[in-house]
Amino acid sequence: MCGITGILNINNSKKIDHSDNVKIKRMTELLHKRGPDETGYFYNDDISFGHKRLKIIDLKSGQQPMTLRKDNYILIFNGEIYNYKELKKKFILKETKFKTNSDTEVILHAYENYGTNFVNLLRGMFAIAIWDNIKKILILARDRAGQKPLYYTQSNDKFYFSSELKSLYELQDLSLELKYVSVDNYFQYGYVNAPDSIFKNIHQIEPGCLLEFEQLKKTYKKTKYWTLTPNPNYSENKNYFIRGVRDLLDESVNLRMQSDVPIGVLLSGGLDSSIITSLASKYKNNLKTFSIEFKEKQFNESKYSRLVSSSFNTKHTFDNVDENNFSVDDFVLLVKSMDGPFGDSSYIPTYWVSKIAKQKVTVALSGDGADELFAGYQRYNTLLKINKYSKIIKLINTLVPFIEYNKKITPEIIFQFFRKIKKANHIIKLKNEDQIKNIISYFNYSDRRKIFSDEYNFQISTRSKSVQLKGINDSELLNEFLLEDLNNNLPGDLLVKVDRASMANSLEVRSPFLDHKLMEFAMTIPPDLKLYKGENKYILKEVYKNILPTEILKRNKKGFEIPFHRWFKHKKWKDFLIDMLSSDLLTSQNVFNAKKIVFYRDQILKNSEAKKLNISSYQLVQRIYLLLVFQVWYTYNFKSNSN
Repeated sequence: MCGITGILNINNSKKIDHSDNVKIKRMTELLHKRGPDETGYFYNDDISFGHKRLKIIDLKSGQQPMTLRKDNYILIFNGEIYNYKELKKKFILKETKFKTNSDTEVILHAYENYGTNFVNLLRGMFAIAIWDNIKKILILARDRAGQKPLYYTQSNDKFYFSSELKSLYELQDLSLELKYVSVDNYFQYGYVNAPDSIFKNIHQIEPGCLLEFEQLKKTYKKTKYWTLTPNPNYSENKNYFIRGVRDLLDESVNLRMQSDVPIGVLLSGGLDSSIITSLASKYKNNLKTFSIEFKEKQFNESKYSRLVSSSFNTKHTFDNVDENNFSVDDFVLLVKSMDGPFGDSSYIPTYWVSKIAKQKVTVALSGDGADELFAGYQRYNTLLKINKYSKIIKLINTLVPFIEYNKKITPEIIFQFFRKIKKANHIIKLKNEDQIKNIISYFNYSDRRKIFSDEYNFQISTRSKSVQLKGINDSELLNEFLLEDLNNNLPGDLLVKVDRASMANSLEVRSPFLDHKLMEFAMTIPPDLKLYKGENKYILKEVYKNILPTEILKRNKKGFEIPFHRWFKHKKWKDFLIDMLSSDLLTSQNVFNAKKIVFYRDQILKNSEAKKLNISSYQLVQRIYLLLVFQVWYTYNFKSNSN
């Protein structure tokens, strides 16, 4: 795993001057934690490349930037190519000579032989940059699922790219301006998805995309080289899909066990990480596993992770996380590591488990991706029920105005029931893909308008129109919901979390469920075998029902949550929240409606002047977290670099 940076001289009549070499070094050093083991640079009149390496494969050679044919082709990349040995054998049969045992050199030869079609040969996670010195073309490519990030921007006569936003902060000729729609998206979903970033003039390459910048034409084009499409195969029986998932996932784990450094598994005790642990333990004795614990019972999954560890004889390491060993200063450092604002509170435990894993291993496997591929989230069940009982919901919704008018005398349990009915009635009116977006929204449209200043609201485009849902069956609906999550929530939220949290600790995390061959096969599984009679991930449980402990198979899905709201009972955390969400600071930023934000803050602090909000306690905690993260990022990352 690594960090990559680059500067392309768009005006080929001018040579890159010394200042660009200084600039690329500064940009690259800001990625030090992504690759603390080695640093490398390449310069010519057209291009400057920077690379930070975390040594995983071929520790003695494999240095980057790597060149081929007397600098005809220059490459840097971040990630791992798991089928590089197989590809290498094919090239050797063509009498290709190799100087290293690295996957990097295989990519170079793949490009030399197949041009931009080389990406279709790769089985792995990657962000790749190749300078073709013959054609004068810069090629940037991102892996299919979006596991590895790649940002780019253009300013004056230069085209820049980097693994992280923070190294682009250093560009003096780049004006950093927040993008209004991206800020709005952050408060809706908790993240900003590709092709956007939080800034107007910095973009992300989308998953499964390739960018070609032709220096002579001074233009670039983007190509989508891979698209995941549902294609359910109803002609095969359940056993066919059981064998397919079993064989492909076993192969995927085996490929991801390749490493010249210590390797382990991040074990939460949930179904997905337990499956990965069971498979990895076949290929490595005394496998190391890692988890975290909370003292609050409803957040603590330690009994499950210990059960799995005991079942597969792993060497298990765990640590406790609470407000006593995770300070305000730790939180600020953590937000800085996020790069852009990122509102998923499970970033904290992911960061922490990566931190303890790094003490013993350099590579760790995880269970990410299974929920989106095999219908693991409860929200899928909820959405299918909402559509099934839409007529009843519409009828009950006619009573909502009466309940809201009599809110003061309505029992809380009844009030919360009608609040859910109101939301369900709104969801029914939306397009299929918008239903899943709505149910995972932290702030709905009207609430987002209330928290922003008048200037911000003016800049954000009007809301999209709601349309009546098409009449389609449950299976088709479920596939649409899964695809929406695979295209948005997975690369925008979950994979960003894993990449940033692990790389901040110089740990490489590999996700066997995201092998593209397994993903494609999963799209052929009929939805009814994923969500069967209300049971989530049915087919996955069928595959491993004789391997995993019964307690793991039968336990309900639980998110990687933290007791964040309880931390504010402690004075330091309380004072920190008051400072970050103070009226004076909020007003000075001209982003928020300060009065409304203070209402949210006081509600969670239970001050006497707090006003009751028409949301659940869970929503309140999540909204406060989003606001606090944004404020810390804005203050310590954005403003400190733009001043």
